[in-house]
Formats: sequence, structure tokens, C-alpha cells
Amino acid sequence: SARLEIMSSNRQVASRRLLYMASARTIHTVRWVNAMARNRLDVHLLSLDSPTEPIDPRVTLHFPPFRRQPGYIANSLWSRRLIRQLMPALVHSHYASGYGTLAALCGFHPTILSVWGSDVYEFPYRSPLHRWLLKFNLSRADRVLSTSHAMAIQTQRFTDKQITVTPFGVDLENFRPLPVRSLFSSGDIVVGTVKTLEVKYGIEYLIRAFRLLKDMLPATPLKLLIVGGGSQRARLESLARELGVWADTRFTGHVGHDEVPQYFNMLDIAVMPSIYDSESFGVSAIEASACCKPVVVCDVGGLPEVVEDGVTGLVVESRNEVAIATAIGRLVAEPGLRSKMGQAGRERVGKLYEWNANVEQMLSIYDEVAGSVPVGMPA
Repeated sequence: SARLEIMSSNRQVASRRLLYMASARTIHTVRWVNAMARNRLDVHLLSLDSPTEPIDPRVTLHFPPFRRQPGYIANSLWSRRLIRQLMPALVHSHYASGYGTLAALCGFHPTILSVWGSDVYEFPYRSPLHRWLLKFNLSRADRVLSTSHAMAIQTQRFTDKQITVTPFGVDLENFRPLPVRSLFSSGDIVVGTVKTLEVKYGIEYLIRAFRLLKDMLPATPLKLLIVGGGSQRARLESLARELGVWADTRFTGHVGHDEVPQYFNMLDIAVMPSIYDSESFGVSAIEASACCKPVVVCDVGGLPEVVEDGVTGLVVESRNEVAIATAIGRLVAEPGLRSKMGQAGRERVGKLYEWNANVEQMLSIYDEVAGSVPVGMPA
């Protein structure tokens, strides 16, 4: 169809304007838009959700009229009007099966699409229609991004486009070894995780592994710290009681992102026992590494990518509490190894996952795409 060119003599201003289509409820979205605002871009965020973390006041929020399903489709005309009003340099949609659908229906160019995890690992296998929709959304994007090589390979099943890997790293100024007031005694060895309490993150296996660990090392003052909220909290608390480890376990509930470094610094060993490949990157693992903590992760999704097995942590079989307990037990028994892996982890994060470098990479992609793709949308 004919394309309506929407750029004008205002191009110099519009070339610095970005429109994100993403959930304001997730910290990943918030970190991206805040970073771009701090880089003095004119940032707009279209979201069906209200934010739960602080968003930079320079970011303009846009809430479409339909905030529930099927909002991604129902909001397409409203979103096209918003694009014509804003005249952005580009649109960046996050999550291929939701906001990716909305962006595809708008037909704006240039559009960048970031895949997140379940949108490429789970969504296309629900039905042939879901698979077709994912392929359609990917086909309408001018550039497709993935946070990990593992997820890029998975995404390649549905598109011939080249996938650019854009890690979602950590701010080493915030995530670093810090003196904190711990919830535990100084002699305790604290094992734990910082994750949303949902099934796919496998927290059940960590609790079961902790029970085994207590049996393996009965004289060791072991404690379990589980940081985060989610739909599985009551079930996981019941499991801790059932297994007899409740007295040695602390559930904090949801904590703000700015508090997360404090909790990582309470740990001696961090564990990410995810059970699904939709754990596409492993931000929590590199946050722990940045705090100089050795990390035990399961062999799913992008986790083996961010933890160098035997160097910065240990990679074990998923859904296997015996393997998890054995790995943790090895680190409990060898404090020198814990320290060595923690230091190696922070060094690796500095080389590969430093947040400011990740932001610079994204800005370079924006410049490249905005400079090579004609701006416009269907009339």
C-alpha cells in the first residue's frame, strides 16, 4: 500500500524522538526508557500497564484506551494516530507477541522489535495461528533484537532476518560488593535467589535442594533467602514448612529494584534454578556476579551463556534438586572457591554486560536503523 511520509521540516527534533511500545510494569522497560531519557532523547512510552518502578520524569507516558485483552489489536488505530502526532525517529517494541503485534499493525517504519523469551519459546507453539502471528510480527520489523545468543537461535526458527544480540546488563556502580545490615547472623552461610516467584523460575527446586543440603551438612549454619513476590509465594512458603526448613528460610516479598543489590550482598551463594528456556538471558545471575557472588544456575535458556561453568559459577541440570544441592554444597565447603568465582564473575560482567556499554550499543543501533530506513507508515 501507499506510504504516508510523516517526517517534515521538524526532522531535526523528531530524529531525537523515540516511541517505545512496552510494558511499563517491568523493570526492563523502565531501565531502557530511563537510560534513553538520560541520554537526552525525547522518549515516549506507550503501555497498557501502569509503572511499578520510578520512571524518569522526562519520559512521556501514553496509555491507550483499551488496557486489557485484546488491547494489542484494539489499540492499533489509536496508536497510529499517536505515531502521526509524535513523528518519532523510530518505534521500538518489546515482546514479539503482544506489543510486537501492535507495532506490526501500525505499519510504521523504522520499527525495532526486541524478543523477550516466552514470546518465541512458548507463544508460537500454542497453535498454527500463534506461529503465523509471530512470523508476521517479525517480518514487519526493520531490525530484530535478542538479549542472548540462545534466544537469537530460537528466534531464527521464525524469521530469515539477522538477529542482533543486545545484552541487558547491570550498572556496576549499583551492583557491587557493599556492606549491608544482613537479616542473618555473621556466622550463617546464606544461600538464596532474587527472582519473581513464578513456576518457570524453579524456586521449588531450590527449596528442595536446601532441604537436602541441610541433611548433607547438619552442623553448618545454613540459611535460605528468597527475595521477590509472585503468584507462587504461598505455595512455596507451604513447601518450606512441609520440608521442615521454614525456620531457616526468609521470604521478603517484592522489593524495589534499587534494593536488590542489598539483598545480593546478604548472600554467600546465589542460585537461579529456572526450569524453562524462556529464561532467555539471566539478569539476576549477572547482578549476583557483579556483587562478587558465585552463582549456581540451571542449563536452560541463556543462563549457561552468562555463567562460565567452573569459573564464575556452576551450571547444573534443571529440575534436579540433587544436582543443585551438590553444587551448593561444593561452594559451601570451599570458601576460597566462592571468593575466586565471585571475583571472576564481576570481571566477566565488566567485560560483557556493563550497562552503559549496552546502552551505547543500543544507541548505535538506533542511529544505524534511523539512518537507513525511510520513515513513514501506510496511508
